Amino acid sequence: MITVSSEMASVELLKLVDPSLYYSKFIEGGVFPDGRAIDSFKAFSFKRGVVGGVCAGSALVRQGGVTVVCSLSASLGPISTEPMMTVEWEGASDENDTKMALVDARSLLNELVSRQAFFTREAVRSTHEMLEWRLQAKFREVSCN
Repeated sequence: MITVSSEMASVELLKLVDPSLYYSKFIEGGVFPDGRAIDSFKAFSFKRGVVGGVCAGSALVRQGGVTVVCSLSASLGPISTEPMMTVEWEGASDENDTKMALVDARSLLNELVSRQAFFTREAVRSTHEMLEWRLQAKFREVSCN
């Protein structure tokens, strides 16, 4: 007989061992791990153009107790099978919970990108279908309360 605590331990182990599988189960079910619907978000604030005042694709985002600086850049290159979007993450805190939150966020975003949830490969191709856009996203945690 499996107890609730061993089921919880199994879920946490799956989250550590295979975060993509862990989050794909929630994405398929249409819910966040905390039970909220996938289209339900906590209140947040968003300010554009915060990286040096010159990067048009940058933002300061606050949601819950977390503040993150994001930047997005694009480059045009020949069509390939490489990922359409690369993601870099940097955490400001050494706390274990914060590191796990970054791992969770990275896994969820990578899963959504691989499923082409934001855009399809065809949508980023040039009209002559010789070139395509590739996006580079950078996230840096500024604070976590």
